Amino acid sequence: MNLRAVSIKTVFVLATLFQYCALAADDAKSLYQQASGLEREGVFADAEALYQRVLTEYPNSPYAGPNYAGYRVKVIALRNAVSGNDIASARAIAADIGSLASSAQNKPIQLYWMASLFAANKFPEDAAVWYQRVLTDCPSSSYAGPDFAGFHAKEFALINALSGGDIASARAIAAEIGSLASSAQNKPVQLYWTAGQFVARRFPKDANVLHQQILTDYPDSSQALRIRIKKDCVGLLKDINSGNLAAAIEGTAAIKAKYADSVPEQTDMLFAIAETCYLAGLKTKQDEFFRQSAGLFENDIIGVVVSNSLKSSAQYMIGLNYWQLGEYFDAADAFTASIEADPNYMFAGNMHWLVADCYEKLKAAGDVNAPEADPIIEWGYQALFENYPKCGIIDYAAMRLSQINLDKGNEVAACGYYCWLLMKNDDPNRIGVVNAMFKKCQKCGGCGK
Repeated sequence: MNLRAVSIKTVFVLATLFQYCALAADDAKSLYQQASGLEREGVFADAEALYQRVLTEYPNSPYAGPNYAGYRVKVIALRNAVSGNDIASARAIAADIGSLASSAQNKPIQLYWMASLFAANKFPEDAAVWYQRVLTDCPSSSYAGPDFAGFHAKEFALINALSGGDIASARAIAAEIGSLASSAQNKPVQLYWTAGQFVARRFPKDANVLHQQILTDYPDSSQALRIRIKKDCVGLLKDINSGNLAAAIEGTAAIKAKYADSVPEQTDMLFAIAETCYLAGLKTKQDEFFRQSAGLFENDIIGVVVSNSLKSSAQYMIGLNYWQLGEYFDAADAFTASIEADPNYMFAGNMHWLVADCYEKLKAAGDVNAPEADPIIEWGYQALFENYPKCGIIDYAAMRLSQINLDKGNEVAACGYYCWLLMKNDDPNRIGVVNAMFKKCQKCGGCGK
């Protein structure tokens, strides 16, 4: 009887333990699923908190392991470090992810994701390292294949070779890309991108070889259509560049009509035509070239391009055209739209100056009164000075900020900008100009001049 009672008690304890373990597993799984949902929605802080709970409260659960929360919590940390431009922390976290004891199925996915994150955020050296790790550590994975890391590793090798002026190595790498057994969907994209690298560095013959491979092997691809459109536009671009306004108008209309059903593909060439019209306007001093260029960007390009960088570039060109035409309200609006589309655009610093310059001109012409214009003018120069230290026109911004503060009676602030200019410039002539302006100020603020 006692033995039976003990046995019943033992069974009860075991059953309770089993239920507890099952409940714990369910709780770990539930927390992980909630965290995953929040992460997918972009609520990273809350997702990270739940992943941390899995790790802390259920450290022995599979959901706390390197395929689950142990990995995802590092993903969020890496994303934050990269977006915050903290590359030292990002590299340390990436190394932690790289050393995780993940499954053979998940490891290549984790490594490839890291490489793609670094590539998307313009850290090419780090991207190249992790694409290579996919090839080295997971050579049998599909992520090591020619549609994934197999191509991207060569992609960054090509960029490095061309940047270093090693054209022989670049051609060899391009040949390897050309022989990759990529899918029919990805191969023309890879070839077209590779050709673009040679075009950008003025090696048209190398680009033509790759273009011809696309036309021969993938004639129905979007990339083949883009190449045919470019070939059709060669003569038109030459005519525009020579100052033929009629060709600019009639030839562009003909291209738009011929490829009316291929809007995305023709946009690249319309962009080039619009830029060439702007340059022709500078060269010939004919306003109609600027109007033709602005019209193309506004009516045919800005509504089609997808990426923020291209939107920013198109708005920048619209602004330049209106600036040349003396239509400064429209120019300032376009420059502002460009900055909003991509604050990191390569000419963003210049556009802050251009916005300020537009309102300087509008104020001088009496089109805008001082109380409205002055804050915008100061904002433009101030944003340039504070956020774009490598901009080539930063010295001018500092001098205008000095004068603006001097005019407002902020003599100490004015001196600060003058001192900055004096310390930055070692050109005797430049120092003379700065000193002449500096003498207008009554208070030095401690520079000793």
